[in-house]
Amino acid sequence: MRTVAQNDGHTVRTIGARRFVAAFDPDHDDPELLRTLILLLRTAALAASVRTGGQLAAAEEKIALALDEVDKLDEVKKAAGAIQKSATKIESSCSGIHAGIHRLLAEATAAITDDTAAPSGDDQRRVA
Repeated sequence: MRTVAQNDGHTVRTIGARRFVAAFDPDHDDPELLRTLILLLRTAALAASVRTGGQLAAAEEKIALALDEVDKLDEVKKAAGAIQKSATKIESSCSGIHAGIHRLLAEATAAITDDTAAPSGDDQRRVA
């Protein structure tokens, strides 16, 4: 899927040991996420095809642990998204403040320039 909204609010949803649904936008998301998920699926498929020997239980245990880590990854991605939204809001506020400061300084400069260019009647009386 292209967006987290299309994936019920999750970056990655695990449906089983060898099934998941991922939200991935190639224009914005890190390709490492997709690479990690493909590696996980490949390892799970390899373990499912072997089905012999004592190493299978160890492999399945490690795959289960990796799936738990994928769920943690989803939580971290959500937190990163929230931080990014906050940073954008802060940057927007800074831009507004910056523009306000420039406007006020321009008005102050204009007031000084206008005041020195044409003294008011009170100023002319004080000079005299």
